[in-house]
Amino acid sequence: MRRILRSPAWLAALLIGGAALPFIIQSVRPGALPVELGPVRLQRTIVGEEARALVDHLHGMAVAEHWSAVGFYRGSAGAATLYVTVYAQALPAEQAFASMDSLIAAGNPVFGHVRRVAMNGQRATVCSGMGQTHFFFVRGRAVYWLAADHHLAPVAARALLSAIH
Repeated sequence: MRRILRSPAWLAALLIGGAALPFIIQSVRPGALPVELGPVRLQRTIVGEEARALVDHLHGMAVAEHWSAVGFYRGSAGAATLYVTVYAQALPAEQAFASMDSLIAAGNPVFGHVRRVAMNGQRATVCSGMGQTHFFFVRGRAVYWLAADHHLAPVAARALLSAIH
């Protein structure tokens, strides 16, 4: 055992692994889900491959490039679902957001009442459909999509923006 610990290969692996640890932690952080969104609390989370498959299924094609998470929130005030997709770089995230925004704004049988807003300095798109209000935006490498009961959506959106700074 002492011989292994003294070997240059082991030392190199330790140094490289240690240097990569902050990057690995940082790569997960953009997709972390808040525990609460205003009056509703996180009840269930799907992450990784299962979340990626769900997000891809909702779009009818592969869109979840790097990492995804889906959070289901409930409380006496109502319900919300938060979808987060993290891309390897900021540009593909921005392009994914722009594509969704354009397609929905151009006319979509599922979503209507599209408007672009700025909330807490964050540009976002808000629309309605499927009995909910949808609030989506891009920040860094992550695209966030919040679907909430109509009356809950403004409070949940502000709470989300506060939680992710």
